[in-house]
Amino acid sequence: GLRQGDIDLAVAIANSKPSIEAQHLWVDQAVWVRSDATQLDPTGAVPLVSFGEDCSCRYTAVNALHRIGRECDFVFTSRSIASLEAAVLAGLGIMVLPRSRVAQTSLSIWEDAPLPELPELYCGIYLRQGGNRAVLEELADDIAAVLRPQLQVKHGGVAPELAPARATGSGH
Repeated sequence: GLRQGDIDLAVAIANSKPSIEAQHLWVDQAVWVRSDATQLDPTGAVPLVSFGEDCSCRYTAVNALHRIGRECDFVFTSRSIASLEAAVLAGLGIMVLPRSRVAQTSLSIWEDAPLPELPELYCGIYLRQGGNRAVLEELADDIAAVLRPQLQVKHGGVAPELAPARATGSGH
């Protein structure tokens, strides 16, 4: 969509470094998230909540579980983070998110989860070529400031690749 000019700006998460150049790019640890209502059968299928089949977080969860021989059950799918958060809060299942994204929800990182360790994810803000570039860059900087508040983003310039978001606990 960016290359064809259908989309002006995209915020995306990927399992590997994207081939398209990002306005902002950072690495963030994938984590399991849950609520106080979470119940997990230690031998049964893991109930997963996710954005959908094309979601990097879902792909990460499924690969990690299959790597240790655990099955999963897709119990709830939505394109809305508010709906996904509500599903996890209700105890329907667990999900994977970038660590820094969890701070924008009411969910808890499951630090001692009886589940496999997860890899780092590439998080980025991408702009289409052309158009009102200055406006798009300013919008990308504003979004980056919300997603990564610990960073001081300057308006009107191309931001450098951002440092990895390690387990700081404060997230976005």
